Amino acid sequence: MDKHENDKLLKLLKSKNKAKKRAAFDAIYQRFSDVILNYCFRIVSTKFIAEDILQETFIKFFEWVEEEKEIRNIGGLLFSIAYSICLKHINKLKETRSEDITTLEESYIDKELIEDVREPSFAAEKVAEAMAKLTPLEREIISLFYYGGYAQDEIAEFLNLSKNIVNAHAYRARQKMAKDLEVIRNKISKER
Repeated sequence: MDKHENDKLLKLLKSKNKAKKRAAFDAIYQRFSDVILNYCFRIVSTKFIAEDILQETFIKFFEWVEEEKEIRNIGGLLFSIAYSICLKHINKLKETRSEDITTLEESYIDKELIEDVREPSFAAEKVAEAMAKLTPLEREIISLFYYGGYAQDEIAEFLNLSKNIVNAHAYRARQKMAKDLEVIRNKISKER
């Protein structure tokens, strides 16, 4: 979405005319719903959960508009809201999983089975750990680039940043992750 279209929709969202506001919201939903759904699905890996997050994202966006908070970039705000909701979901899932494992341990089920439940994909876990060490902005840029499939100039537009700033953060994030993952790779090699 170019700046002119963004500004036009923002103006309509702030309109007192409910029909214009509804038309703007519908246009925004049409423009971003599939993209946000795909983005959420790549993070949470479950379609129905991604659909729930999509709905919650647009509800929060609508609340944001109703509270007349400042919006500079519609896409950037939507991605930011979706990312926050995805993180909340993942953290809640981790807490629930930890409680479930504790319950299993307390019921004296075979210890090997419990260890298998605790072993998600090793590579995915290590990438997630490396991502967790990034700043929130670096995580968002990397997520939009790799999970969302967006070019850095599109990410710059969504986040209302210059392309150079996005490039710099993406470069630093990749360097940090490569360093963390290389350390892990070396440890594994030594163990073999």
